[in-house]
Amino acid sequence: MRASFPDPGPSLLGLLFRALEISDNPLFVRDSIGPLSKVDDPVKTNPIQGKLAGLSIMVVEDGVDNQRIFRHFLKMAGAEFVIVSDGPSALERALHDEGIDLVLMDIQIPEMDGYEVTKRLRQSGFTRPIIAVTAHTLATERPLGALVGIDDYIAKPIQIEKLIQCILHHTRGEVGTDENAPRPETAVPAEDSFLLLQSKYHDKPMYRPIIIDFVNSFQQRLDAMQNLIKAMDWEQLSVAMHQIKGAAATYGYPQVSEVAAQLEAAAKEAKADAYALQAIYQHAARMHGMGIKMKVGLEAVEDRSL
Repeated sequence: MRASFPDPGPSLLGLLFRALEISDNPLFVRDSIGPLSKVDDPVKTNPIQGKLAGLSIMVVEDGVDNQRIFRHFLKMAGAEFVIVSDGPSALERALHDEGIDLVLMDIQIPEMDGYEVTKRLRQSGFTRPIIAVTAHTLATERPLGALVGIDDYIAKPIQIEKLIQCILHHTRGEVGTDENAPRPETAVPAEDSFLLLQSKYHDKPMYRPIIIDFVNSFQQRLDAMQNLIKAMDWEQLSVAMHQIKGAAATYGYPQVSEVAAQLEAAAKEAKADAYALQAIYQHAARMHGMGIKMKVGLEAVEDRSL
């Protein structure tokens, strides 16, 4: 059932809302996927199913969205795993759990960063693979990582099939083949190309549960954003937008990530530059519009799956 929007009057926005209620307009299903029942090849539907069975992985990550990503896909791949959210906890767990086969180490974690944790683990005799997960430029990360004992890197936003291949390489010596290599990401239409917005992973069933969770909870993020703007709490607004920036990219919404990055930058400038307020209001309005278009895009996919 398509969402029904309140009529805001004879304005451009009103015309947009009424257009979104048109159920038979082919524009709304242009990039939608068909029913899951039409997918015949389970390997193509879920190429990571059971790939990590028998492995025990420690994930060091404080971001709620990335924790959700790791939890969803590591479970799907059949791995046993534990998630810790700060440096001291990671150090303690790794040194006392001999069953851990590999560590996924976020670099920016509370109390003790990933480099320091890795350095102390290596000094204590920990020899199992440590893979750094970072949003920074890998070229700048690798020299420091080599000094402290990091074995490899995975860039954020995380590409799941590359992550699985990296884990298999460092635990079982497997090398990805061209046949199993991740497919190139499909181009995503610009923000204003359609009256809806869909994840670039909308054609991958294994992503569907987390995409649904992200879109359905996005209004809560928008409400929190609006409250921070009203309170003029620019520091927390910057933190919130940084989280949305990373989450949106991970869930396949680069346009939302870009606007969140702009809003994050404007919030950082607002303390010293009153003109940044105008940019904050403009970017916040765009975020609200994207929330509507993501919801409609998700419903388009679900309608096609009935």
